[in-house]
Amino acid sequence: MLSLTFKQGATHGNICTGAGVGDCTDANNVCDTNCRCADNFFPKTSPAECASQIALNANCDTAQTSADQCTGSDVECRADSGTDKCLCKATHYDNSGTCATRTALNGACTTSAQCAANTDCRDDSGTDKCLCTIATHYLDTTCVAIQLSWVGVSFFDNVKRMYHSFYIVIVNMILSRMNALTENFQVALVGADQCVTHATCDTVASPTKCECDTGYTATPTASPTMCSANGVVKFASLSYMYVVPILVSMMSLLR
Repeated sequence: MLSLTFKQGATHGNICTGAGVGDCTDANNVCDTNCRCADNFFPKTSPAECASQIALNANCDTAQTSADQCTGSDVECRADSGTDKCLCKATHYDNSGTCATRTALNGACTTSAQCAANTDCRDDSGTDKCLCTIATHYLDTTCVAIQLSWVGVSFFDNVKRMYHSFYIVIVNMILSRMNALTENFQVALVGADQCVTHATCDTVASPTKCECDTGYTATPTASPTMCSANGVVKFASLSYMYVVPILVSMMSLLR
C-alpha cells in the first residue's frame, strides 16, 4: 500500500529548511535556521505579521514592541507633539533625510541642530562651535544644568552658578542696549544732513537710513550710534567700562 507524507511548512519563528524563503509559509518571511522577517520588514505584534519598515519622519506606532519598526539603526519610534513618528535617536540629527551623528561639545558646526544635547552652535573666536547652552547650562568639563535648588551642592558650585546667572543677566542687558541703539541709528531719516560724521543717508533703502561710509563701522555702544574707523571701538558711556572687568572675572570662574 502506497503511503504519502505531506510537509506543511514552517511558520514565523519556527525551524525551517531551504534557502531564501525555504519552507516558510508566512508572507515576507525568509528561512534563516528559523523563519524570520525578510530585510526591510519588521515583526508586527498586532496583527501578527511581517510589515514593511517605516521611513524617517513617517507615522509609526509606539505600541509595537519591535525595535526594527523604523528604517535604519539610528531611527526610533517615539511621540512627537502628540503623534508617533520615526525620528532620529537623541544621539543623531536629521541631515536631509539621513540620521547623522551629533557634534560633540567644542566641535565645529554650522547649525545648532547638529550639536549634542545641551549645546548650541555659536561663534567662538571666529569659529562656529557647539558650546553649552548659555541660558540653561554652564561649562564644567561638560555642560552642567543650572539648578535652582542648592541642597546637596558644594559651596563652590553654587558660587559658580550665581556668577553664571548674573553673567547671563548682564550680557542680555548689554545686548538689548546695543540692539536698541543700532535700531535708533537705522531709523528712517529725511535728509543726509541728519546723519552723524562718516555716515551717509541711504535713500534707496526702504525705509531710508544712515549707513557708515566705506572704512567705517557702526559703534552701537555709543549713543547716538557713531561710525568709527574699522578696528576702533568707542565707548561713549562709562557704565560699559565697569562691565568689562566684571565679565572677565565671571568668565574666568566659569571655565
